[in-house]
Amino acid sequence: MRHFLAAKGPILISALFLGRLSAEALAFFSDIPVSAFLVLGLVLALSLFVCAPLIGRFPVEKTWPLWLLLVYVVYPYPDWRAALAVTAVILLILALQQREKWAWLERRWVKTAVFFTTALLFLTLYLVTLAPDLLPADNGEYQMVAATLGVAHPPGFPFYTLLAHLFTRLPIGPTAAYRVNLLSAVTATVTLLLVLATLYRLTKSYLGGITAVFALASAVTFWAQATTANIRSLTALFAALALFALIGFREATRSQNRQRAERYLILCALAL
Repeated sequence: MRHFLAAKGPILISALFLGRLSAEALAFFSDIPVSAFLVLGLVLALSLFVCAPLIGRFPVEKTWPLWLLLVYVVYPYPDWRAALAVTAVILLILALQQREKWAWLERRWVKTAVFFTTALLFLTLYLVTLAPDLLPADNGEYQMVAATLGVAHPPGFPFYTLLAHLFTRLPIGPTAAYRVNLLSAVTATVTLLLVLATLYRLTKSYLGGITAVFALASAVTFWAQATTANIRSLTALFAALALFALIGFREATRSQNRQRAERYLILCALAL
């Protein structure tokens, strides 16, 4: 049974995924949901016929990412954006599986492109879901003290207040409150880049770094903090910076580069 699921599971999941997308598309254009479910069986059979020979040509260790399609198969709402996101993640994993055949991935411009793409993707995500204006409780307090250069509740968060005040002076956004929220989106994005850089240094794997970034960026708490005025996003940035510096310190120490090691150690101390 386990061997059957490992070999045929990706085929079945791919068929269910294609069948659901086809049914949702039919229901959307015809406004007759019943007909969508009636045609689902036919689409499922056809997709099985099409997918089986294609997927069966690859070994099991190469087709396991297709199991991720199950995320959308059981997703309770029709949402083409969710389907597209799952598909993009799977295509990325499949491409990274072939990294030994892609020596050009190690070129500097490719690494730079990965970092800029990651930053653009998640900054856009956080901007789209950013809180638009004033917030209650501590979030509103941070917005107020940033705009007026006041003092927040103990310990006061002076550095955050000064940095947020600089953001309130940016010529973007409708209100100062919005611009303080924007600070969280920026610091959260920089945190993700530091996590990506740190994981790549540890594993020499894009897959490891990108997996960690997606897991952190889409976590409910991290996402919530990335879209509202708060001190936690800045704290996360400094924590990520300290870890990045420690990994750099370890590498510099192993290569006996004393000057570089000292610089990383100073950076870690400043981050802390």
